[in-house]
Amino acid sequence: IAIKNVPAFYAFNNYAQTLTDNVWTKVDLQDTLFDTTGDFNTSSSRFVAPLSGIYSFTTALNFTTDSASGGYNYARVLKNGSVPYYTFGMRLTSQVIKEDTQIVGSILLPLNANEYVEMGAFQDVASGSPQLTNGRCYFTGHLVGAT
Repeated sequence: IAIKNVPAFYAFNNYAQTLTDNVWTKVDLQDTLFDTTGDFNTSSSRFVAPLSGIYSFTTALNFTTDSASGGYNYARVLKNGSVPYYTFGMRLTSQVIKEDTQIVGSILLPLNANEYVEMGAFQDVASGSPQLTNGRCYFTGHLVGAT
């Protein structure tokens, strides 16, 4: 199937976002570098599929927390507000989560037209307050093939 304007987006945060320790949080993505079909909503930080198909998504989170030894960092794509697909996880037992820890993951997901996805972040720190870095977290996606 030839698609004239392939759905694709690159959304990112433009301020530091504080997370609640040990709780999944939707990542606020207030800006886009591009959004070819206008289907990423910066008010809700969600992408709504304009076409049914297989989509590729990439999540990137940059944590600013300095922590004592131990903790967890996770990223996920949440489909339709309830189905989680984990894109990356990191558990540290004897290492320290240092400021400027970047994690990147990707996943292929089938979406029907009008289904949506959002990016989530999770951090469990031994000490400190979890936070995402200003301008260094992003969520990208594009249609790989229509179904």
